[in-house]
Amino acid sequence: MPSPDPNAVAASIVVYAGSPQNVEIGATLASIGVLVKDSGGVPIANELVYWSVPQAVGAASGEFWNGSVWTKAFQTTYTNSLGQAGSPATRANQVIGSWQGLCQAGSNVLIDVAWNVTNKAIAPPVLSSVSIQSGNNQQAAINSTFTNNLSAIFYDQKGVAMPSLAVQMSVLIGSPVGVVFSNLGTVIAGFTNSSGIFSAQLKSGANLGTATIRAEGNPASGISINFTASVIDAANPSTITRSTGNGQTASVGNSFGAALVALVRNSLSQPLAGVTVRFTAPGSGATCTLGGAATQTAVTNASGLATSSVPIASATTGSYSVLADIPATPAVAGVSFTLSNSTAAAADPGPPLGYCTM
Repeated sequence: MPSPDPNAVAASIVVYAGSPQNVEIGATLASIGVLVKDSGGVPIANELVYWSVPQAVGAASGEFWNGSVWTKAFQTTYTNSLGQAGSPATRANQVIGSWQGLCQAGSNVLIDVAWNVTNKAIAPPVLSSVSIQSGNNQQAAINSTFTNNLSAIFYDQKGVAMPSLAVQMSVLIGSPVGVVFSNLGTVIAGFTNSSGIFSAQLKSGANLGTATIRAEGNPASGISINFTASVIDAANPSTITRSTGNGQTASVGNSFGAALVALVRNSLSQPLAGVTVRFTAPGSGATCTLGGAATQTAVTNASGLATSSVPIASATTGSYSVLADIPATPAVAGVSFTLSNSTAAAADPGPPLGYCTM
């Protein structure tokens, strides 16, 4: 602990923060701040300050934390370089009512100041806010179940999650017809779990569009939050990407090492079967043939993969691109495979004329 200034004598001590205050029984008080000055009005640094609370049994009071236990015994702190001292950690006891604590200056215990606190009853929890925990902004195919449940967490006025709270979720008007909860209704009600969370499973119907789902207290409290969930046509392609075959090199006139394979997915990133993919090589110069032609089509399999014939390099060297696209869905950008035709390897001339081995 710092040592008090032996030459400084307190002439005043005043409360500058934390008094009066209201606090629930058993709760921690906001810090009380006091300022100590000498007779010249100069703040006193390193001044010892005594803190005490009422000692009467059964009366409203407070307790100090002494580092080990809560106690009514007086505690001390020291002023800083500005002559200010904060209270030790203090909590209200379990008795409702108003009370006064006392501060005394160490260099002049006749100089003191009171600080005022009212212990009040613990307020019952009241729904104050709700937030999304998970399940927002999902997509699902028609007539299916959304992957993740919609989950919301409800809080009281202190920011504490509220268990066993009656709540509900509702599919709002304007949402695609057919979007319902697991109970096959557009409203589902229940109670939050021990963590203040309410979850519901959502199902899509046969209509495309984006649904809005509201989570709120039940009966409606005016405190709510909205989820969105979109029903999409998962039968349509959304992307086409390279799978294998990119970056190969072959000597002119010869076959490449592998076919070109493209992967087609829907908006849910699921592979799509039965989609026709077109592979198109350049019409001249450095190029290749696919099944004997510059253009070839292939249909995706159950894994969403469309496979071309193994390309055969043309007689011209150089690098080029083979485009894979979906003719029936031109809005989906195609993807290019890069291939290179290299110079043919020189033939082995064999041993020189007249060369003989024994």
